[in-house]
Amino acid sequence: MCVLEFCKLFADKGGKHFWKKIVTDQDRFFAELLAQLGMTEQQYADYLNALRTYRDKFVAHLDEHRTMYTPKLDAAGVSVQHLHAWLVANECPPGLLNPEHSAPERLIAAFKGEQSVARRIFSYVREIGRGSSETGGR
Repeated sequence: MCVLEFCKLFADKGGKHFWKKIVTDQDRFFAELLAQLGMTEQQYADYLNALRTYRDKFVAHLDEHRTMYTPKLDAAGVSVQHLHAWLVANECPPGLLNPEHSAPERLIAAFKGEQSVARRIFSYVREIGRGSSETGGR
């Protein structure tokens, strides 16, 4: 799900949710994003292409490829956090957002909480899978 949503924001230039449609100082935003990621523009373009391929071949459609390359999502997370912080600081009219609920640290804390839940669910499902393979699928 996160790859689909990330691509709406950063990889689908013609999409209605693409970041350039709401960020007014695009050059500064992008330069700061690249600096935060420690990437060049070409490296970021390559990263976006890898995420698009993953989305198109394995998430949105399951093509007949035998090997799946799952890109790391760290840069995607940093990109979304950067966009959120930028929007709160630069694009939203004063008073529109409650700072207590829209602060970047709150977003990160909520993400880490959901990530923890997902890890527990994944561990549980993995254990169930191991149990069923040991019993012949019963």
